[in-house]
Amino acid sequence: MNFSKNYQIIFKIRVVSSKIGTRYISNILGEMKTTTKKKFKSNSVDNVALIPTLAYFQVIGNGSRGSPKSIHLFTNSYRYLFNIGEGAQRLIIEHKCKLSKLSGIFITHSSWDNMGGLPGILLCLRDIGINKVVLHGPPKVENLFIMTKGFMETTNIEIEKYDYHKHYYDDGCLKIEYIPIFNDNPNSLIKTIDYSSSDNSQSETEISSEMKSNAPKRMSTKPTDRDTVIAYIGQLHTKPGMLDIVKCLKCKVPANSYLLGNLKNGLDVVLEDGTIVKSADVKGIDQPGFKFAIVDCPSRDYLNNLVSNASFIEYHRDDDQAIISNQNDSLDSIDKLLKIMVHFTPVDIMLTQEYVGWMQKFGPETSHMVLNESNNGDLSFLDTFRFQAKLNTVHAGIFPFNEQLKHEYTPQQNVVKLFDQHFPPQLNICHGTTMSKYVLRPIEKCGFDISECVRDLSAKKTPGARDLLKKISNGCDIREIIGNDDHGNSLASPTILNGVEREAINNDDDKNKIHAELIYAQAISHMKKQIEDSDMEPNAKLLMDYPQFVFLGTGSAVPNKTRNVSCIWVGLDLNTSILMDCGEGSAGQIIRFFGSLSSSQPPLRYSDENVNRMLRTLKCVFVSHLHADHHLGLVQIINERRQAFRDTDVNYKSDLSLSSELGKDIPKLMVVAPKGLMNFLRPYSNKHQHILTDIKFMPSHNFQPDMVDEYLHALICSHLNLKQFLTIPVYHYKSPYGLSFTTNDQISVDKTDKTFQNSSITTTNSKKIVYSGDTIPCENLINYGENADLLIHEATMENSLTTEAFTKRHSTISQAIDTGHKMKAKFILLTHFSQRYSKMPLYGTSSEVQDSTDGSVVNQERQLKNVGIAFDNMKVKFNELSILPHLIPPLKVLFADDMLEMEERTSKLVHRKKMSWV
Repeated sequence: MNFSKNYQIIFKIRVVSSKIGTRYISNILGEMKTTTKKKFKSNSVDNVALIPTLAYFQVIGNGSRGSPKSIHLFTNSYRYLFNIGEGAQRLIIEHKCKLSKLSGIFITHSSWDNMGGLPGILLCLRDIGINKVVLHGPPKVENLFIMTKGFMETTNIEIEKYDYHKHYYDDGCLKIEYIPIFNDNPNSLIKTIDYSSSDNSQSETEISSEMKSNAPKRMSTKPTDRDTVIAYIGQLHTKPGMLDIVKCLKCKVPANSYLLGNLKNGLDVVLEDGTIVKSADVKGIDQPGFKFAIVDCPSRDYLNNLVSNASFIEYHRDDDQAIISNQNDSLDSIDKLLKIMVHFTPVDIMLTQEYVGWMQKFGPETSHMVLNESNNGDLSFLDTFRFQAKLNTVHAGIFPFNEQLKHEYTPQQNVVKLFDQHFPPQLNICHGTTMSKYVLRPIEKCGFDISECVRDLSAKKTPGARDLLKKISNGCDIREIIGNDDHGNSLASPTILNGVEREAINNDDDKNKIHAELIYAQAISHMKKQIEDSDMEPNAKLLMDYPQFVFLGTGSAVPNKTRNVSCIWVGLDLNTSILMDCGEGSAGQIIRFFGSLSSSQPPLRYSDENVNRMLRTLKCVFVSHLHADHHLGLVQIINERRQAFRDTDVNYKSDLSLSSELGKDIPKLMVVAPKGLMNFLRPYSNKHQHILTDIKFMPSHNFQPDMVDEYLHALICSHLNLKQFLTIPVYHYKSPYGLSFTTNDQISVDKTDKTFQNSSITTTNSKKIVYSGDTIPCENLINYGENADLLIHEATMENSLTTEAFTKRHSTISQAIDTGHKMKAKFILLTHFSQRYSKMPLYGTSSEVQDSTDGSVVNQERQLKNVGIAFDNMKVKFNELSILPHLIPPLKVLFADDMLEMEERTSKLVHRKKMSWV
């Protein structure tokens, strides 16, 4: 409080005291006390409370191929995200990053690598109650949010774009300065190509005709929003030292006085007797706010502008002497130092002489964290690897697992030199590793911290089960291993499935845990015998290579640790594959599944060779409907596929080829999707990154059975080597379609390819595959999918949630199975499970399942005979489908605790429903 104002109030009291009574004086004093209290509280909130005592950067995605670029600045006041690549939402969920106090999202450059995860993060924030997000970055970066309104529910969340022309942002916790970096090569500016009018009222015929030619309507060469990059220089506010109350009392500062607040805020005060009390005498040392920088140089065209930028020059050093020796150094010295620089710059730019020289100028006390494709192979999705290792114990062929991930992994040291031959030894450079930290405060702990990094990649599988399986495979009698129970009865009973889930987990003592392990081993042994004794299709044991299916995403709505959102890879032959749906993170799933680790010792890195080869076989993407969890990964698929062609010397020439800056012809990717998808693809391509040049868009309605476009149908069948390709209207939201396609009679395979030189290939009759997309039970699908060899059907909810499934236009498990039986499908494969069934859906948990469609009863044995359950990273060849039903019993044992928990929840839900009707 101002002293002059304080004396004025006291003077007023003295003047009026001769005219009025004591009561009025008391009221004035009370008002003064209230005013003083409010002023002190305001000071503490504005100047002290928001200044963090804890602050650190933590890597979410390290930018390696298949992993997003993203880093999280955590403080105990607010949180901040810098870049948010596709897949970041899944990592945030898995690693439990707390975003409840998110203050802002900062984007360096409006490319998909930096902001592809924004739609998913916004949904995640909405679910935890955050309805407003401040977005920082280049001009129009908020357009991506606007573009998603056609397929995402955004009514409960608001985006506020902070204009970078304001130069800086300050929320009381830290101050961030914007540093615009511009493309200084006008000849390299990406041209703006407008493929069509943005008018959404175009007729279907116009869109179809337009997509057949993909001819641009107009072109502009002026700089666009995507040509701006924003770097950031931030600084935590200085944290005042703690006020020493004992020292204050010794200096006779009145207790509960506003003077204490002034002293805490660094102000000297004058007592009533005229004594001056200095703030420095009664409080601890202030904690300085170190500065940091976030840098991105997407191409050489920005390099000169970056290295000569005046905003960075003031932090350059002319010598190698340290400018800060301890925490007592002056704030002036700290303001001349960038404590850490986070580099999103691609590796080919980082290794240029100009960039290396620029990094050197900041001196040895500046640490550098690198988040780009040079980093380690994906250790980010740890729970995915552990879950796959568990599934691998059930069937190693259908649930493949990279053996190189089973070793004990030790994170890199605090400082890891990146390409030593390019960087001087005095540079303090660290690879980004998921969950690695750089601590800014408290300053005594400042520096790299890898204590929370991934240390053990071994699976938390059922203990002892693998050893038992080895003994069984070596011919040991299972009865000798399992022994008898307390009553002398053999535990190796043939009816091992009867109540085995509850028996495995009813008790928590060690004896019953061992019992559970033995039951699991017994279930595996029983499964193997059933597979050997089963009547498989003729030539099944030859395991025909094609068609084959890789399930890359089997969950619905949002990704979780074990199930990503919808994506199915279908290999039609050695050189041809298609994707059925591609939710966010699908490209990363492809890279992790088809990539192989190049070394069993750190640094682990995925080999690009096989990934690129598989991406070059990708010729078509089918998008079933316009929900984000079915198509938001398309942009990254296009980008990765383009990179795959960039990395080969082969010139692919076809009637769908496009000429590019690569100097070769590249086959366009067919995209079959509802026409409304262009309302997202077109503005994104115009405003951020040209992707329409890489695709041939074909609206789904052109392949409906009653209105097939003969030209497009002949084109796609020829391109994919198919007999028939039909889209089937189904019952869901956002222009939903199912898919039915039929393969040709013979499949030719080029066995000169090293990857497939040991493959056993057979000639087969054509196969009819039907994919439901998202739908409630649908007569259209049944009619046009009749006699399918394989039906892949969504089974989002358990059978007790029929009403909820109908409301959301999804199918229950029994409804999906019933659809397959009415269709006379030879095999039914269930997918698209609600994330409440993250490990194992509630399937076949009783002797009979009540069908939700017509009230009939479906026998469990009938279900198990021709029904399989899909998991992420499950690979199955067509003639292996008959194995899948035999995997269900051991899977139920393996995940018995989860199934029992779900059953209990379901029981409570059913009880609440019954009570609501009473």
